[in-house]
Amino acid sequence: LRFLEIKMGRLSLASCQVPRQILSSTLSYVARGGWLPDGLVPSYFSTEVRVPSDLGDLEGARRTQENFSRQCPGVSQFRSMVEAVGGDTEAARKTQEEQAKLLYGVACSVPIVGHTIGGVQYALGQDGRDAMVSASRTTGVILGGVGGFVVGGPAGAAAGGICGGALVDSSGTTIDLLVNKENAIGVGNGATLMAIDQKVSKNENISGEIFDVITTIAMDGVAGAAAGEMAAKYSEKFADTARAYRVLEAPEADVAVKQQTLPKSTGAGSGPTGETCITESVKHTKQYLPQKQATFPNENFKAIQMDLPKKFMENTMKDAIPQQGSRATNAATWRANGTVKNIYTTEKLAGHPLGKKNLNIKTPNLPEFQNNISKVKVINPDALQYKNGFTKGVARMGKTVGGAVAVGAVCNEGATFKEVPDKNMV
Repeated sequence: LRFLEIKMGRLSLASCQVPRQILSSTLSYVARGGWLPDGLVPSYFSTEVRVPSDLGDLEGARRTQENFSRQCPGVSQFRSMVEAVGGDTEAARKTQEEQAKLLYGVACSVPIVGHTIGGVQYALGQDGRDAMVSASRTTGVILGGVGGFVVGGPAGAAAGGICGGALVDSSGTTIDLLVNKENAIGVGNGATLMAIDQKVSKNENISGEIFDVITTIAMDGVAGAAAGEMAAKYSEKFADTARAYRVLEAPEADVAVKQQTLPKSTGAGSGPTGETCITESVKHTKQYLPQKQATFPNENFKAIQMDLPKKFMENTMKDAIPQQGSRATNAATWRANGTVKNIYTTEKLAGHPLGKKNLNIKTPNLPEFQNNISKVKVINPDALQYKNGFTKGVARMGKTVGGAVAVGAVCNEGATFKEVPDKNMV
């Protein structure tokens, strides 16, 4: 995209329609972990202003510069303030109007919200076409992304988003041409292709329009992938199946998949103090796997995912007790009736409404857990389907996760536990 920006002589991301500008910002944020989106970085627009002089598109460069300073959040407010302080209140008003148009475009591009805006406009006798088309196009991309994810995973979601946008563009433009004939303006890339056709007939520069087409397709792919991932996460949330994860040496992981079970932790023993650790959080697994591999570089480790009935998992977590103070509690219950409680440690995702936990399953309770496992498979926790934008804040009752990993105490792996085969546990 950067190569095309320079070769085409325009930075269309700064002057394109609002949905693409917002998607460009999202793509840049995810890809670089930064804040300023690629489509709004001043150095880009400066490069674009320099290059068109050699390509004969000086007017395109001027428009891009103008749109950037009037529409970019933050930049437009600063420009308006400078204009107002300088006494040019009319220019300040126009800059504020441009920013308002951008915010209006954002609202119109949101499904349901945009449809509502368009409906109200039609009811008031105004033209609500732009709002309706923008919201419908976003809906098409989202639905395409969700459908594509079901068929082909993350790659299918991206392809589905592109196909969804193209379907809306082609069908909308076709209907527009049939109904309005010479007054048709097209939809999305359909409108851009119509503009290209008109400019070609007039021998005008089409670099900006070509880049708009390419950008729209790319951003539809990004939006489709995001929609597919979101749908997958929500379907998992409301499904009847819960998932648990564990890191194992490769041979153990292969056995776990072959036998479709959770193997007892090495060294856990058969007594009440033995523990086998699992976690509800794939993000914790993603963090723990490379730590484990770094600690034992000569070994090969894999992460497994286990499917269990959601109700069973909820009851198991609810019945578990915090790590802090668990020794005394389990000693008492073991002496009283020969039972012990599983132990949980908390891991919360910052900004996420649900807290997830790590669970240390006591050896006497492991068979019940194993009997409820419906599926075991090896996963790659770095895969796209397991990623999201949440920042993880880890809070643990007792030792911190990092400290526990450092001493090899997490999940009862690498730690030595005293076996107490009778009810005299202390």
